[in-house]
Amino acid sequence: MAQRVRALALYSALLRASRGMPTFSRRGFVRKAAREGFDKNLNESDAAKIESLLQYGETMLETVQVQATHLSSRFARETTPPPARPVRGLARLKQQVSQKAAGAPIAPANSDVRDG
Repeated sequence: MAQRVRALALYSALLRASRGMPTFSRRGFVRKAAREGFDKNLNESDAAKIESLLQYGETMLETVQVQATHLSSRFARETTPPPARPVRGLARLKQQVSQKAAGAPIAPANSDVRDG
């Protein structure tokens, strides 16, 4: 009975650890691998074999936790906003109209936009 409780706790820990993976596909891979591993050995009755499988699962748990930490730092999103895009088209026209109404000088057009 103690092995059953330990196996369920290990399975839960693997699923929790999968949440730390940075991408959906990696989370799915960890969940699928855990599910398949536990389903494959569901009917195992040899105590020594079960103990070996539990030790292997604990090693895999540690690996997933390390990978989640490492990959999350590698896939971390930038905290700075992207650079502002130049104003073009209708937005530029609206900006010019509002500047003219406010009496502000109108900024020259972007060099990459041609009149035409």
